[in-house]
Amino acid sequence: MARRFIIFLWGAGDTEAESVALRHLEQLEGEGAWRRLFTDSGWAVALEARSSLQVRRLMHGRGVVLGDLHPADDAQPAPGERIALSPATRTSQQVFSGLSRRYWGRYVAVHQPAALEAAAAFRDPSGALECLAWRQRRLTIVASHLPADRPGLLGPQVGLRWDAIGRCLADPAAIAAEVAFEGVEALSAGEMMRLDDFSRTTIWSPARFVASCRQASAVLQDGLRQRVDQVVGAHASRANTILAEVSGGLDSAIVASALQRAAPDKVAMWINFHTADAEGDERAFARAVAGKLRLSLSEAAKSELRLTEPRLAFVGAGLRPSVAAVDYQYDEDNAARCAQLGADTLITGQGGDAVFFQTRSALVAADALGGGLPPRALAAICRDAAAMGRVSIWSVARTALAASLGRLASWPAPPYLAAALKAQRSPARAHPWLRDLDDVPPAKRLQIHALAAAQLFHGHSRRGQVADLVHPLLSQPLVEFCLAVPSFDLALGSNDRALAREAFADRLPAEVLTRRSKGDLTAYYGRMLARSLGVVRPYLLDGLLAGEGLIDRPYLEGALNAESLLWRDLASGLIELLAVEAWARHWSAVLAENATGRLC
Repeated sequence: MARRFIIFLWGAGDTEAESVALRHLEQLEGEGAWRRLFTDSGWAVALEARSSLQVRRLMHGRGVVLGDLHPADDAQPAPGERIALSPATRTSQQVFSGLSRRYWGRYVAVHQPAALEAAAAFRDPSGALECLAWRQRRLTIVASHLPADRPGLLGPQVGLRWDAIGRCLADPAAIAAEVAFEGVEALSAGEMMRLDDFSRTTIWSPARFVASCRQASAVLQDGLRQRVDQVVGAHASRANTILAEVSGGLDSAIVASALQRAAPDKVAMWINFHTADAEGDERAFARAVAGKLRLSLSEAAKSELRLTEPRLAFVGAGLRPSVAAVDYQYDEDNAARCAQLGADTLITGQGGDAVFFQTRSALVAADALGGGLPPRALAAICRDAAAMGRVSIWSVARTALAASLGRLASWPAPPYLAAALKAQRSPARAHPWLRDLDDVPPAKRLQIHALAAAQLFHGHSRRGQVADLVHPLLSQPLVEFCLAVPSFDLALGSNDRALAREAFADRLPAEVLTRRSKGDLTAYYGRMLARSLGVVRPYLLDGLLAGEGLIDRPYLEGALNAESLLWRDLASGLIELLAVEAWARHWSAVLAENATGRLC
């Protein structure tokens, strides 16, 4: 769905830069695909002609907020066309801090305190709306996308940064933090950037919400229900017609229960996708959810896939590498259903694993060890972690002790990564949220890493082009609430979203509440890759990443065979690798053409 914007900024009194900006605007408007929102002294804003972005002006200094805004406190009125913060709010940092405290949503804000002061941009904590910045001669351009089809806007200086591509390979969280373009700056979620020197300040980060204090389970359950209902209801209020996924898992069931309460008449279809094999067939659970919530469920069978280079070319066409379009049948089916139903919004349960904390990690016991729990409670958590992980209680205890002493890495490097990149790998470089975590308990670090990587759910896809793709569980109020709950209280010893199960026990069927398995598409995607080896093998072994020395080619040569793909758990990592290779190929070709000025 159209959610793109372009903002031009120039120095006060710079008539030449102003003239260039106005010529760009006239060209955009003349083509009919864009509309000028306003022109002010020193800056101008344009949206796509069919854009669904809401626009509000900031009253303190000069500023604009593009996107959805909802009050953080239900007692607050919804924001109007102009947003007034505290009278003491003057600097951009104060404005953005106030904005992120009083409101939440999916937005980008730009603010200039005074005509002769530097403007700054802010990307909201959800990271659902992109924000880039670059200089083109005497203009500063802030945009939601990279207009590579307009050399006059982009210029020939933009190229690929292979060091950044290497970081994306090393850790998917890096994909959400930076774009691998020379000469282009990308804001991370919750980050402010000055637009004169591109310096950055973290306004919002998950670590600030991690708390050590505990509350009664009943209080936590009530708070969790309230936050889920709040965010799902707010997102539904922006929609006209909704396509909603019911996968059969806990997370989508929780979202469905809140959506059925908030806006049942807006949902045109509740859809479940299933594979032919038992691991990917969750229809029994989805049907139980539909029965409990009184939904009319539609079911769609997923066909067996074969990748082709044209399919992969579409995968690579987004601003960042994205796995969201690799399963092209699922992606195209969702897009077609939205078009047929006239659905402007597609709502999913993605992100729940990170927010509600689904993990089998013994690191929960490390958090409990550092949390000062009584010996009996600590022993119970260790026993549950051992049972879930199928290891001895002594192994869990050793892991907990080592993690509490800072002796364990939280997540492994991908096996296909080149040795030099493994040696340089640093979580702190992958994403700003992963810095300064020394005082954060080990399992909470794991949760924060999962939240950073979960921003990839907003990635490039066909369904996202047709409808507004919404993942309510990644919304700021719910994320902040769950970050403040200790990991062992989220898990209640079971390590699998136990607090969420308890909180929604009265809304969901027993089959889902007692389920401990998850739908697993590993075998399905393994068959896809095995069936596609004629394309996948040369695509990776002779691709740009291999040519730049970023991957372990001997490892891939051994992994890319039918037996390995069908019997080893390789699919998810190889799909991520394919997405990065497809992205590098697409943008390498596009930017090469852009440098010659042939694109128009």
